[in-house]
Amino acid sequence: MRTSPASRRAAKVVAMTCSIAALVCFGFAISFYYRGLPDKPQPAVGRIYPLDNHGLITYMTEREERQQRRGFIGFGVLFAVAMALVAIASAEFCLLKLWYLPRPNGDVQVACAVGIIISVMLAIIGRGMFHDHSGTQWPPSLSGTRHNLR
Repeated sequence: MRTSPASRRAAKVVAMTCSIAALVCFGFAISFYYRGLPDKPQPAVGRIYPLDNHGLITYMTEREERQQRRGFIGFGVLFAVAMALVAIASAEFCLLKLWYLPRPNGDVQVACAVGIIISVMLAIIGRGMFHDHSGTQWPPSLSGTRHNLR
């Protein structure tokens, strides 16, 4: 199944737009790690949501936590849409054999490799985002120490 050049061009434009928007979402989401948030909870102003930045716990408000989570989700969705459009726009893409390319054009492999690298990077960054707010951290840190989140 071959797509027309006009539809491939449109898919590439939308994919590029989604890629740029995904990078903006990712930048916004990680900006919370560099905002100089307090390292002690401040219940009076609602700063009780922990953010683990490589072992340094800082505290956000519920609104900031929700914004960060939405930034990461937006990045994931937009990036997935962009990669799907790149795959669809590529005339050599085959749904049954993702790595099969009849001509030596590596666009799909590069897109898949970039997607895998960014997914691993997000998994590493996101490791500190999942807390149960009960005084323990999940998953447990590699150093064996626990952070007091109260």
